[in-house]
Amino acid sequence: MAKTVCSTIQQSLAWCQGTPELPGIKRRIYYISKDQIVAWPSLTYDALGRLTSAAYTGSFVLAADATWKFIDILTDKSQLTSEAQGEFPSQTQLNKLVAVHPSVGVEASALSAYVNNNDCVYLVETVRGQFRVVGSEKWQVKSTVAQDLG
Repeated sequence: MAKTVCSTIQQSLAWCQGTPELPGIKRRIYYISKDQIVAWPSLTYDALGRLTSAAYTGSFVLAADATWKFIDILTDKSQLTSEAQGEFPSQTQLNKLVAVHPSVGVEASALSAYVNNNDCVYLVETVRGQFRVVGSEKWQVKSTVAQDLG
């Protein structure tokens, strides 16, 4: 019988009861169009192509004069979620970012048009100070902006 080789990402996931887990995201998210990214940080894979860590190594390298732009959001109305999509053995995670900005003015409308029509990447900082990347160099990011002029 052949020995099963497991990925190093397969390990126990403990939680000590009483340890606080601070939910939520911080007030500012960052975005940039993928065409402004020259090089991406990397993820680590084993010899069989399996992910061994969910943490990126390295940094984003941006085109000359490109910078991350920011959006200030209402944290109590904004959230980042992740859910399984697809079928075994090729399931992936679908990340959904709801970022509520209070303005509906000209600048907000211009940003809406920009992100709706560009393949953007978003950086979201958690309350614990860790950043989550919403977007991938492999798949297109679909941004859908709605404005409520209520």
